[in-house]
Amino acid sequence: MKHGLIFHAIAILLLILVIFQFHVWGWVLYSLWWLRIICLQNSKFLGRFIVIQLLLAICFVYQKQQAVSHLDGEAQIFMMDVAVTDIKVEGDLLSLKGETSNTKDGMQERVQVFYRLPDEQSQKEWQAVHQSVRLEIAGNLERPNQNDNRYLFNYQAYLKRHDIYWILSADKIKIISPLITYDYWLPNMSKAITNWLDTLSNPTIRAYSLSLFFNQMDALDEDALSAYQSIGLIHLFSISGFHVQYFLRIFKHIFLRLGITVEDFDLIAILMLSLYTLVLGMPYGLIRSTTAYTYNVIQDRRNQQPSSIMGTTWAMIILMVLDPQVVFSLSFQLTFALSYTILFTGHAIQGRYRHPLLVELWQSFTCTLVTIPFLIMTYYEFSWATLLLNYFYAWIFAAFLFPGLLSILALHVLNIANYFWWFQTAIAYIIQGVEGLAKFAQTWTWFHWITGHPQTWVLIFFVCSLLYFLVALNEHQFQKSANVLISLAILLLYANPYLHRYGQVVMVAVGQGDSILLEMPHQSAVYAIDLAGKMNFAEFAKETKAEDAWKIRDSDSIAERQLIPMYKAAGVRRLKGVFLTHGDYDHIGSFAEIAATFPIETLYLPIGMQNDLASLTSIQAGINAGRNPHMKIVWLRTGDQIGVDAHTNLHVLAPNEVSNGENKDSLVLYGQIGQQHFMFTGDIEGDQEAELPQVPVDILKVAHHGSDYSTSQTFIEKMRPKIAWISVGKGNRYGHPSERVVTDLGKANVEIFRTDTMGAVHYIYWPKSAKIETVH
Repeated sequence: MKHGLIFHAIAILLLILVIFQFHVWGWVLYSLWWLRIICLQNSKFLGRFIVIQLLLAICFVYQKQQAVSHLDGEAQIFMMDVAVTDIKVEGDLLSLKGETSNTKDGMQERVQVFYRLPDEQSQKEWQAVHQSVRLEIAGNLERPNQNDNRYLFNYQAYLKRHDIYWILSADKIKIISPLITYDYWLPNMSKAITNWLDTLSNPTIRAYSLSLFFNQMDALDEDALSAYQSIGLIHLFSISGFHVQYFLRIFKHIFLRLGITVEDFDLIAILMLSLYTLVLGMPYGLIRSTTAYTYNVIQDRRNQQPSSIMGTTWAMIILMVLDPQVVFSLSFQLTFALSYTILFTGHAIQGRYRHPLLVELWQSFTCTLVTIPFLIMTYYEFSWATLLLNYFYAWIFAAFLFPGLLSILALHVLNIANYFWWFQTAIAYIIQGVEGLAKFAQTWTWFHWITGHPQTWVLIFFVCSLLYFLVALNEHQFQKSANVLISLAILLLYANPYLHRYGQVVMVAVGQGDSILLEMPHQSAVYAIDLAGKMNFAEFAKETKAEDAWKIRDSDSIAERQLIPMYKAAGVRRLKGVFLTHGDYDHIGSFAEIAATFPIETLYLPIGMQNDLASLTSIQAGINAGRNPHMKIVWLRTGDQIGVDAHTNLHVLAPNEVSNGENKDSLVLYGQIGQQHFMFTGDIEGDQEAELPQVPVDILKVAHHGSDYSTSQTFIEKMRPKIAWISVGKGNRYGHPSERVVTDLGKANVEIFRTDTMGAVHYIYWPKSAKIETVH
């Protein structure tokens, strides 16, 4: 049966979703696919299909049941084997993944380890490790954290899909012996190649050689990598068919000139690609290309029709059967989605358009459309810039970077590459130009669409319209209706944030800090109250002593990890206003990053921080470097009122005098949002609480993370809140929230919501109803 293998592949994919995800839509799609198979009216194929599905279902259920930890969490001394490629040193932090047999039944289990290096000498020793090692580690096991904010990266789920269930916080690590057995030959070989490339004189050439040919994208400059990702060109760095075809053309030309026959070259190519795949850690794109090439060679030897589609499908099936969890990897999803798109539509596009530029634009357009569902479900945004840049970048890479870098590597094999420093410099100049254009294109905000987490019906409509569009493109039928449908689907995606009837107030989980998001119905306006920050190593570097410079490492800020992704998941494209309650870093520390990411119309500041020159200088720097350097600044004092939408006003209850931006000078806001009256108190203390007027309060944002200096019993009895929100970090060193505050709130029958145990708290309201949801 023609394309019967594809029916099996899709069924296996849906079976994995049903067993490992157990989502209602997985069952719906799986049932529909069974109905599609039955409608084929091919009893022989149906019989094979049933047997295969039953066998795989049993296999997958067994794998799921076995996916549990065999560690009891009590051991404190571990013997661990670690591949050298799993060792990473960043500043004073050592991270590694290894296998230990300290389990209840003696089985091997992978563990993620973090260790704070005590001194610079230790850092140098670990950086000098060039082979896999056996370690003795003393420390304590901890369970990985889940995501505390809705739709954000779930570290616990990520580790579980890699069979890791524990994080080991190490107190002491001792290297016992190197591992040079066959099990660790590949990682040792990979590290040796990296060390060999490190001897190249030009750091830019080193970085691009590692990223383009050895699948080490973290070698790239962080800003450049971010730019490539933002404009949708990161696929050029993923080892895929593009790279394989380029390599094969070069090697085929060389081998045929040496007198090797085409048949012998095919066997040599399969061997080379297989070895390359193993050394690089088996990236999905290279596995797909190698399997498709091997399949075509076999078909050709059997005098049967080669088919890259069938070869790709075999690769997909093999990967899913060996490791069902691969289907949850974005790399796997994009690799096969793009491969099938090119294979199914390539001939149709080339048949319709003769000019190479038009062919490339249409191919880029279809590929961009196919990537959208995956990107918006992961990053909640995508860029149209790839349509304009993909052709140019593919040409630059193929015409200059690939041959230039390969020539340098060939010279390096002969140990003479560094004598051609001028050639390395020339290629590096081209790379700098390419990076500069990518960073410039990153500023093309009109090409950049933030969609937010899509509503189910919007996503289904887009996917169905996309499939119809691809079929129409391939079959040369119904093109006008397909164009209309896909255009409507794209418009719905853009409108997605505005289609929500509800509004919401979110206490974002930011650790030991404060950040509230106010989103009005249909996202008519979005406001933020405080933007918590935590000093990262960029700020630390400015204040560190020279002898401590070795400790500095790249560290994601709260804005990068929590606020920006959370805002994008909510579909936020601009902020109508930001309220900063006072000048502490745990309330304003992320302002500059938010201002650089989202246009902010108005900044509201309390007069209580007019004399806080340090904070105001920092805020002004953020404004100057932000998306809206002409941001309006409004100073607030007691009695002021801000209309956040046609039905909602926020009243300023404090401060009433100019001061230095301390806790006691915090901005206090009060208003009815939906059916509930909110009071946002910043970090005010007991004396300032006593001065506030008695007003009806349904939801109280507890001051100063539940500190003992605030939220007195008298204040609770005065305001009589029904619900208390506490923004607090897990296991914080301050002991927040105070046991006294929690007890007093409990005695008053106040229901408590806190971010350290519940994650982000969402108050969601409609015209006549409301509810509160938490992430945990």
